[in-house]
Amino acid sequence: MTKPTCPTRQTWLILAITAGIGLSACKILPTQSAQGGDSANSSAFNPDRMVEEIWASKVIPYLQQKAGPFAEVHALAKTDPAAAGAKYGNPK
Repeated sequence: MTKPTCPTRQTWLILAITAGIGLSACKILPTQSAQGGDSANSSAFNPDRMVEEIWASKVIPYLQQKAGPFAEVHALAKTDPAAAGAKYGNPK
């Protein structure tokens, strides 16, 4: 005798119970709107101000230190991409 290929009623019941238990652990929370919201939380993080504070002092010097001269990288990448990757690429 062969087993039926369609799921049985017991299988559907177990699946429904498992889904119900999984969904009962979920919690839906309202999010604050971009314009409204709590004034204490909205002033705590300002991405524009954060970038403005670190851009010239940290980001640009870091990129200049890590990046190779574009003309040199471009020329090496055209002639030998593997060598360019070994010299200028991310080692990870």
